[in-house]
Amino acid sequence: MAVGTRRCACFLADPLMSSADRYSPHYTIDDYRLWESDWELWQGTAVAMTPSPFGRHGGMLMRLGTALTNAIDHAKCSAAVLAEIDWIISADTVVRPDISVVCGAPPDGHIESAPAIVVEVLSGSTRQRDLCQKRALYQECRVPYHLDD
Repeated sequence: MAVGTRRCACFLADPLMSSADRYSPHYTIDDYRLWESDWELWQGTAVAMTPSPFGRHGGMLMRLGTALTNAIDHAKCSAAVLAEIDWIISADTVVRPDISVVCGAPPDGHIESAPAIVVEVLSGSTRQRDLCQKRALYQECRVPYHLDD
């Protein structure tokens, strides 16, 4: 699926948005590709990523990634487990799940089609985003997701 051909239902839109919101910049994947540091792009809005995770989060990420890889290998399934790889959902929405499982070989660049499943490891700094906005996005995109605490 090419970038921009699939558009998930609006997961952040507010029909009663303030006038300030109307004048906020609307960024696209082209802008996103020029940015330095770690960002996500939520329907044209730049969202700063939190600093790198702490040990507990990183350890949980490794255990979950290993368990998924072992299960895929055991099932002799053609899939890849990817950690913290950008998923380009549309021309103005890019997220970075903690873990994504894609069918077939891993992509050469970012993920550009819906993953088979995504996993988010909840932590204090990302809990609200993961439980609200990202959960809603994954549901709207009909991508199975797992939230681990």
